[in-house]
Amino acid sequence: MVPSAKMKNWAEAMFYFHMAPPMYRKIFFVEQSLRVRTGESLLVYFRRTQSHMIPPDVEFWELPRDSDDVEIFGSIADGR
Repeated sequence: MVPSAKMKNWAEAMFYFHMAPPMYRKIFFVEQSLRVRTGESLLVYFRRTQSHMIPPDVEFWELPRDSDDVEIFGSIADGR
């Protein structure tokens, strides 16, 4: 099951990123949350299903709960 309240808040954050000045660096940083059945992270799911809402210059950073190794996905414009 997808946490709809979290998805709503993330979509709202994308709206604010759209309004931010172009010269600002836009970083969306989240704690990793994995779907047990598929192993897909919530961030990967959000990027896959809501890409139409994501500004091209937003970087996505994901931190696993048990590690300090941040995974940086880069922006949609970079194709990452």
